[in-house]
Amino acid sequence: MDRLEYPERPDPGFRWKLRLERSLLRLPMRWQHYRVRREALRISRAASPDTPTTGHIPEEGYDWTGKAVARWYRQRQADGSQDDLLIGTLALARGMLVQRSPGASQQALLNAICEALTLSGERVHIVTAGDDASQRLRAELSARQIAYGDGIPARPVWPVGLVTALTPVAERRAAYLAPVTVLSAREALRDYLNDRVHADGNRGEIGRRLGRLAGIDSMARLRMRGLPTGIIVGAREVLVEQACEPLFLGEPSPAAQEKSWADTALVLARQLEHGTDYCHSAGGAMELTGAGRLRLESLCAGSDGSWCNRVRREADVALELQALAMGAGRQYRVAEGNIELPRGTAPPEGLIQLLQCREGLPVSGRTAVRARLTAQRFFRRYQRLAAIDGDMGPIRDELWRIYGLAGFPLDPPVASTGTRLPGLSDRDQRILAAICARVPTLAPHARSLVTRWRQRQTRRRGERLRASMLRLDQQVGSLTAFSGRPE
Repeated sequence: MDRLEYPERPDPGFRWKLRLERSLLRLPMRWQHYRVRREALRISRAASPDTPTTGHIPEEGYDWTGKAVARWYRQRQADGSQDDLLIGTLALARGMLVQRSPGASQQALLNAICEALTLSGERVHIVTAGDDASQRLRAELSARQIAYGDGIPARPVWPVGLVTALTPVAERRAAYLAPVTVLSAREALRDYLNDRVHADGNRGEIGRRLGRLAGIDSMARLRMRGLPTGIIVGAREVLVEQACEPLFLGEPSPAAQEKSWADTALVLARQLEHGTDYCHSAGGAMELTGAGRLRLESLCAGSDGSWCNRVRREADVALELQALAMGAGRQYRVAEGNIELPRGTAPPEGLIQLLQCREGLPVSGRTAVRARLTAQRFFRRYQRLAAIDGDMGPIRDELWRIYGLAGFPLDPPVASTGTRLPGLSDRDQRILAAICARVPTLAPHARSLVTRWRQRQTRRRGERLRASMLRLDQQVGSLTAFSGRPE
């Protein structure tokens, strides 16, 4: 995909050099907020008494770099805006994790960063944990005017687009063209995968230009049209708790194609003899013998499609033999023209279609996976990524290692209401009793100390697990790219 037409950051991967660099910078990262405050102080001191302060921004906007930062900051400071609001906006623009209390103060910070970035001509994606949160946030952004001080005229609210699970495709494209778009993490991931699939079939700038000459614009089918700036609201839930859940984008295969495949597998399987060509394996599945593989190869001579692939045809015929060995009424049943398996059974892919062919039922199509991506890899591709959370303490180090987000404590931490303290095991109870017996003065606080220690251990195990899953996802992505699939 051409990055000039679809702006996004290349996937930085999770290589050892990046891990080493962020490990070495882990302690300096904790003091990053002092650099932002020092920058804000320099901007404030740079304003002279003779500096003209206009009441509006030019319609063409300005770039959010260099002198534009100082200009916007001084204008809002002259309007009477609070210093913590301006510094928080500066931290979000620098791509940091800002600790801000939920409620009106967090809403004012979102209003400020949206105004600053949209005035500079950048589109903003505000990503939430779900559709309900997106609808509430969009209503607040659209209904409330941007005001920064008493007696200062309120500024107009910028157009805000909304994307939910029920939003049609045409409305999604229009929503992404708005200066600010509010959507959930799942909808952002789904639309990005759709763009990847559609753009992959028209890869290359030359092909797109030839299409335009022929009156075909391949980029017109895209929805998001890039990953400009992403602001995550609720970093713990979006970037940590939902980060490892992959989203699969699939499409049904044609029923006629599945019926042809199932008929061929049935014909081939009925020509093999039990004991000579195949037998039961230790796990109960069907396994082809050496003679069975040779016979299957001779039967498939001159075939086309997937039957030319030795590994694929042997797996398909073994699955068909398993379907023939299943007893109707015991291992499956036919009800109202459908195949029903016992509850809790996870059938192998294609088994339902083979059973439908065996019973003479209409063969249904399978869902083929066209793309797969996790939120961890997706959010690392935004050109600028920032986040807001009420308590960044438990997630600060993890978000720095994975996303490169340095923490900025703008407000005191607000504990999450859904956090559960881990229970103490029998071993922990013995440790607690030993502490109380040896140091009686620690008895009133011993249980709290042991519980917090266990909580830190549980959190670190979760961090290591998510880092391992990210490395695994990178390997899966490499195999996917080798196979020719977009993701």
